Order: sequence, then C-alpha cells, then structure tokens
Amino acid sequence: MFEVRIVGKNFQKEARMSEEELAGYVSKFVISQTKAMGFAKTTTLSEEETLHWHLRFISSGSKQDCQAIYS
Repeated sequence: MFEVRIVGKNFQKEARMSEEELAGYVSKFVISQTKAMGFAKTTTLSEEETLHWHLRFISSGSKQDCQAIYS
C-alpha cells in the first residue's frame, strides 16, 4: 500500500493506493524505488497538466486503514 500526494497547478489530492492501482500512473521503477527507500517523488507530464507525485510505502504490517483520502 502506498500513501500518495498528487500536486498540480490548481489542486492537491491525497490517497492510499495499491501497487496495482499505482502502476496505472507511474513507472514500475518508481514503484520499486519507493518500496526500497520508503519514499519517492516523480513528475508526470501531459498536454493538460504537470503532476508532481509524492509517494510513501506503507508496509503490509501497518495498522493504518486503506481507504482513499481526498482533499
């Protein structure tokens, strides 16, 4: 499970995502680095907007809930 904070020009969003969900947005390399280091940052580019991703790995033994949190 990953805690994710996505920052765009006009918004910020926070969520908890599984590895499978996250794989649809960032590369496998970023996911593996997050798991190895505990955290990572990356940027995704599109025609509409540049998004900055702040990722933190939550080990499966964590007692934190797994529901998405949106701001």
